[in-house]
Amino acid sequence: MDEVGNLYSTTYTGGMYDVGTVFKLKPNGKLTVLHDFTDDENGGLSDAGLILDGTNLYGTALGGVGGCWNNWGCGLVFTLHTNGSGFKVLHSFTGGDDGGSPLADLYLKDDGYLYGTAYMGNGDNPNGTVFRVKK
Repeated sequence: MDEVGNLYSTTYTGGMYDVGTVFKLKPNGKLTVLHDFTDDENGGLSDAGLILDGTNLYGTALGGVGGCWNNWGCGLVFTLHTNGSGFKVLHSFTGGDDGGSPLADLYLKDDGYLYGTAYMGNGDNPNGTVFRVKK
Protein backbone atom coordinates (compact mmCIF):
# COMPACT_ATOMS: atom_id res chain seq x y z
CA MET A 1 0.00 0.00 0.00
CA ASP A 2 1.31 3.46 -0.80
CA GLU A 3 1.05 6.60 1.37
CA VAL A 4 -2.45 7.50 0.06
CA GLY A 5 -3.89 4.00 0.46
CA ASN A 6 -3.60 2.60 -3.07
CA LEU A 7 -3.08 -1.16 -3.17
CA TYR A 8 -0.93 -2.81 -5.84
CA SER A 9 -0.97 -6.46 -6.84
CA THR A 10 -1.04 -8.94 -9.71
CA THR A 11 -3.51 -11.32 -11.27
CA TYR A 12 -2.60 -14.80 -12.41
CA THR A 13 -4.87 -14.69 -15.47
CA GLY A 14 -7.08 -12.12 -17.16
CA GLY A 15 -6.08 -8.93 -18.87
CA MET A 16 -5.60 -8.29 -22.57
CA TYR A 17 -3.71 -11.55 -23.24
CA ASP A 18 -5.32 -13.67 -20.47
CA VAL A 19 -1.98 -14.26 -18.72
CA GLY A 20 -2.36 -11.70 -15.95
CA THR A 21 -1.94 -8.07 -15.04
CA VAL A 22 -0.39 -5.66 -12.56
CA PHE A 23 -3.09 -3.42 -11.09
CA LYS A 24 -3.75 -0.57 -8.68
CA LEU A 25 -6.83 -0.43 -6.46
CA LYS A 26 -7.68 3.01 -5.06
CA PRO A 27 -9.36 3.42 -1.66
CA ASN A 28 -12.59 4.44 -3.46
CA GLY A 29 -12.65 1.03 -5.20
CA LYS A 30 -11.48 2.18 -8.65
CA LEU A 31 -9.26 -0.46 -10.26
CA THR A 32 -6.65 0.49 -12.86
CA VAL A 33 -4.65 -2.03 -14.88
CA LEU A 34 -1.07 -0.79 -14.93
CA HIS A 35 0.42 -3.56 -17.08
CA ASP A 36 -0.81 -6.50 -19.15
CA PHE A 37 1.56 -9.46 -19.23
CA THR A 38 2.01 -10.84 -22.76
CA ASP A 39 3.26 -14.43 -22.31
CA ASP A 40 6.61 -13.80 -24.00
CA GLU A 41 9.81 -12.12 -22.75
CA ASN A 42 7.57 -9.94 -20.54
CA GLY A 43 6.14 -12.91 -18.62
CA GLY A 44 2.75 -13.85 -17.28
CA LEU A 45 0.90 -15.87 -14.67
CA SER A 46 2.25 -13.87 -11.74
CA ASP A 47 1.50 -15.74 -8.53
CA ALA A 48 3.30 -13.52 -5.99
CA GLY A 49 2.76 -10.15 -4.40
CA LEU A 50 4.57 -6.92 -5.23
CA ILE A 51 7.10 -4.82 -3.33
CA LEU A 52 6.61 -1.05 -3.33
CA ASP A 53 9.78 1.02 -3.01
CA GLY A 54 9.07 4.71 -3.57
CA THR A 55 7.37 4.88 -6.97
CA ASN A 56 8.67 1.52 -8.15
CA LEU A 57 7.00 -1.87 -7.92
CA TYR A 58 8.98 -5.13 -8.01
CA GLY A 59 7.62 -8.60 -8.62
CA THR A 60 8.02 -11.99 -10.26
CA ALA A 61 6.18 -13.78 -13.04
CA LEU A 62 6.37 -17.02 -14.94
CA GLY A 63 6.94 -16.98 -18.68
CA GLY A 64 9.85 -15.09 -20.13
CA VAL A 65 12.65 -16.86 -21.99
CA GLY A 66 13.75 -20.48 -21.76
CA GLY A 67 11.57 -23.56 -21.71
CA CYS A 68 10.98 -24.73 -18.16
CA TRP A 69 7.26 -25.54 -18.33
CA ASN A 70 5.88 -26.94 -21.58
CA ASN A 71 7.89 -24.43 -23.62
CA TRP A 72 6.90 -21.61 -21.29
CA GLY A 73 9.73 -19.47 -20.05
CA CYS A 74 11.54 -20.03 -16.78
CA GLY A 75 10.25 -16.89 -15.08
CA LEU A 76 11.51 -13.39 -14.42
CA VAL A 77 11.90 -10.56 -11.95
CA PHE A 78 10.46 -7.23 -13.10
CA THR A 79 10.03 -3.59 -12.10
CA LEU A 80 7.29 -1.14 -13.03
CA HIS A 81 6.53 2.44 -12.00
CA THR A 82 3.37 2.94 -9.96
CA ASN A 83 1.92 4.98 -12.85
CA GLY A 84 2.21 1.95 -15.17
CA SER A 85 5.21 3.14 -17.17
CA GLY A 86 8.72 1.77 -17.32
CA PHE A 87 8.12 -1.99 -17.27
CA LYS A 88 11.56 -3.61 -17.25
CA VAL A 89 12.78 -7.17 -16.81
CA LEU A 90 15.57 -7.21 -14.22
CA HIS A 91 16.36 -10.91 -14.61
CA SER A 92 15.12 -13.74 -16.84
CA PHE A 93 15.69 -17.16 -15.32
CA THR A 94 17.25 -19.81 -17.55
CA GLY A 95 16.48 -22.98 -15.61
CA GLY A 96 20.23 -23.51 -15.20
CA ASP A 97 22.34 -22.46 -12.21
CA ASP A 98 19.97 -19.54 -11.55
CA GLY A 99 16.94 -21.81 -11.18
CA GLY A 100 13.50 -21.09 -12.53
CA SER A 101 9.83 -20.52 -11.76
CA PRO A 102 9.89 -17.85 -9.04
CA LEU A 103 6.54 -18.27 -7.27
CA ALA A 104 6.97 -16.50 -3.93
CA ASP A 105 7.12 -12.86 -2.88
CA LEU A 106 10.38 -10.96 -3.10
CA TYR A 107 12.18 -9.42 -0.15
CA LEU A 108 13.97 -6.05 -0.45
CA LYS A 109 17.02 -5.44 1.73
CA ASP A 110 18.73 -2.10 2.25
CA ASP A 111 21.75 -3.40 0.31
CA GLY A 112 19.96 -2.64 -2.98
CA TYR A 113 19.14 -6.26 -3.81
CA LEU A 114 15.89 -8.15 -4.14
CA TYR A 115 15.93 -11.65 -2.65
CA GLY A 116 13.61 -14.50 -3.47
CA THR A 117 13.13 -18.19 -4.08
CA ALA A 118 12.46 -20.15 -7.23
CA TYR A 119 10.63 -23.47 -7.40
CA MET A 120 13.24 -25.06 -9.68
CA GLY A 121 16.95 -25.51 -9.14
CA ASN A 122 19.60 -26.46 -11.67
CA GLY A 123 20.13 -30.00 -12.91
CA ASP A 124 22.31 -30.87 -9.90
CA ASN A 125 19.82 -29.39 -7.41
CA PRO A 126 16.27 -29.66 -8.71
CA ASN A 127 14.78 -28.75 -5.32
CA GLY A 128 14.74 -24.98 -5.70
CA THR A 129 16.95 -21.93 -5.65
CA VAL A 130 17.47 -18.86 -3.45
CA PHE A 131 18.44 -15.84 -5.57
CA ARG A 132 19.27 -12.16 -5.40
CA VAL A 133 18.87 -9.56 -8.12
CA LYS A 134 20.07 -5.96 -8.17
CA LYS A 135 17.06 -3.63 -8.16
